[in-house]
Amino acid sequence: MNSIISYTTSASDHISNWLLGDKPTIVTAKDLSNTHITQEIIRRCPSFQENFVPSPWLVSGHLQTIGVSMLRDTPDIQFERESLYMPDGGFVTLDWTSLFGEEHKQQIHGEQHGRISKSSETPQVRSQTDVPTVIIMHGLTGGSNESYVRHAVQEARKQGFNSIAFNYRGAAGTQLANTVMYSGAQTHDVRAVVKHLKASLPNSPLFAVGFSLGANILTKYVGEEGENCPLAGAVSISNPFKFVEASRYLHDHWFLRTVYSKALGGNLVRFFNKHRKTYENHEEISPSDIDRVKYLRDFDEYFTRRAGGYDSVDAYYTDASSSTRIHNIRVPYLAINALDDPISPAICMPYKEIEGNENTILITTKRGGHTGWLEGYNPLHFSNSWMDRVAFQFIKAVADARK
Repeated sequence: MNSIISYTTSASDHISNWLLGDKPTIVTAKDLSNTHITQEIIRRCPSFQENFVPSPWLVSGHLQTIGVSMLRDTPDIQFERESLYMPDGGFVTLDWTSLFGEEHKQQIHGEQHGRISKSSETPQVRSQTDVPTVIIMHGLTGGSNESYVRHAVQEARKQGFNSIAFNYRGAAGTQLANTVMYSGAQTHDVRAVVKHLKASLPNSPLFAVGFSLGANILTKYVGEEGENCPLAGAVSISNPFKFVEASRYLHDHWFLRTVYSKALGGNLVRFFNKHRKTYENHEEISPSDIDRVKYLRDFDEYFTRRAGGYDSVDAYYTDASSSTRIHNIRVPYLAINALDDPISPAICMPYKEIEGNENTILITTKRGGHTGWLEGYNPLHFSNSWMDRVAFQFIKAVADARK
């Protein structure tokens, strides 16, 4: 009888959690006073207390992770593209949204990159704006074509913010100008982008939102900058934080290795093949080695660590891990992670680091997957994500608190 009651109670709790969702867990510094700015930001963010109720069709981390990449709609966003060249001759691109009021110009319709202006000139109206501007940083092989990037642009618009999608070297339909590539450890490009935007938009408070790899790069950057960080605030979503542990987690589990590590490795190989000719005469990187890549770690062995000059993959992973920079973050910072994320797993959560820094907040949910948190009941149309509301409500709270 007791076992029947226990089973019934467990089933009831499961159904209740499925219908009502789970309340997020908020982690902050332990000794925060009620008057501290971080407490004020939390008070201004009711979404922090809002249950995340996953779609009944996507109740696990795996379903959320796969669903967000295959089922979520992709908004049609008009961008104006600006190329920003680096001292080494390489370049990144900044896809500006039309809220800046750019002039009507001839548009090109990319195969999967939406409408992008040919112009690389910054409209004069931008320099006058005092509206907050949000830099959106994509994941491993993403770009402004990604659904989650475009939904972030839409959410920024809802809040009345300007936004810019920052495409890394070789991303979003661009070609590499040289052999210098982005990685989880490389922050000089984001540093140059923020410096450029600060000069272009002197009156606009700058924020940044990073997803997955972009979240790690962003976190590492704001930690490196410390007191000198030009950003008004930063949001990290589905950040792996600790690359060594995340890599082992993916590699040691057959299912994760076969599904996710293999998929990520394959995406990187396809990305490399778009720029294959650039590396034909590289001293350290052999295109024939890339053909042997099966998993994510293989690519980091044959390409990433060699391109970055590291002695081993773990040396690269150690340097790339953003958790070691959290202690030095001096701007309002929010990290959002799901504990069922198969790519940025729960074992990588930087609880101690967050608890030791009064400027930082970590919000975790039991479910949500990797850059997922999809809601809704229509299995043919997924659009809304809990993570977007939370991220941009935080930015609005920080912007309002600055006034």
